[in-house]
Amino acid sequence: MNASLAKAIPIALIASSAVTGCSYSEYHEDLTAGLNGSFEVVQDGLPVNWYFYTEDTAGGDFDIVVDTDVFIDGEQSVRFDVRDCSDEGGRHSPGLFQEFDAVPGKTYTVSFLARNDGTRFRAGVLGVDPKTGGPFESITDRSDSFSNWQRFEYKFEMPDHEKLRFEISVLGPGVLWIDNIRILD
Repeated sequence: MNASLAKAIPIALIASSAVTGCSYSEYHEDLTAGLNGSFEVVQDGLPVNWYFYTEDTAGGDFDIVVDTDVFIDGEQSVRFDVRDCSDEGGRHSPGLFQEFDAVPGKTYTVSFLARNDGTRFRAGVLGVDPKTGGPFESITDRSDSFSNWQRFEYKFEMPDHEKLRFEISVLGPGVLWIDNIRILD
């Protein structure tokens, strides 16, 4: 890894966002876990410090599983077992997201690892403020299966917004594993 990218951005997880109080996602917080991008810290069946669109919030027929058999970093990954879902994305589909404090004009490297067995999934970033959001910039939109872990990386120049939002949506049936999410400056 490039030495200039080795320093992770200070993570300030959203705890009082309007999203926290709404029924669009499920969230468990543990600030001692930091980013928890390899999903090692779990509470009530879900990795902490990530918002999840679950069956209860997004509808559809799917499970979100902390997988201790298939992982690449740490000792587990998060797996979406999707039998039926909306292809709309965001709060309408299985997925996860988080928002981080960010500096306008600064470039961030956002990366994650994935394995895919049949799903269509989309990942991307955007800048957001409490009432506005910039255009969604796609990191990937894939529907092909791949049994080996693949790394996805994107350099994102932060627009004039307060927060960087990273989101993954599962848009069709199949199984998707996610591990090792990183946001570096």
